[in-house]
Amino acid sequence: MIYLMIQDAYWGYGFIALVGFVLSLVFAKSYTLCEKGIKHKLFGICFKVTPWNEIQDVMCVYMQTGDRYNTPTLMFTTRRGNVYRPDESGYVPKAQRKAFYKEWLCGRVFMVPYPLKKGTQRFLAIVEKYYGPLDYDFVAEKEKLHPKPKEWWKK
Repeated sequence: MIYLMIQDAYWGYGFIALVGFVLSLVFAKSYTLCEKGIKHKLFGICFKVTPWNEIQDVMCVYMQTGDRYNTPTLMFTTRRGNVYRPDESGYVPKAQRKAFYKEWLCGRVFMVPYPLKKGTQRFLAIVEKYYGPLDYDFVAEKEKLHPKPKEWWKK
């Protein structure tokens, strides 16, 4: 009986370790823009480069995985993936979300965090130089539709 309890505990620890490992693989990815394309890094080691001619769509949207209106990101869609445009809430429509997450996990769609203050112009210049202008900019459209109110208290 005690042997079975110990064995069950090991299975539980193994399962927790496996889930932790998978989550670390998903969230330990980072991306770098360069002249050859987009470098995919895992724990800082480059394991893949997506050339610019493999990219079919680039748009500036809010982060699709995580907190709402977290930070603006550039969402790249490869030629193997489908283009998902956000609805008025800024997220992929609910009916398409399951397919979007599958493509995101397979690497057909990936998001590069957008530097808000430092390096914004340089970041966009690299994309425009090697890919072209953004296909869609949700963040800019949202700011046009809902401009920030005047800060009357800062006169």
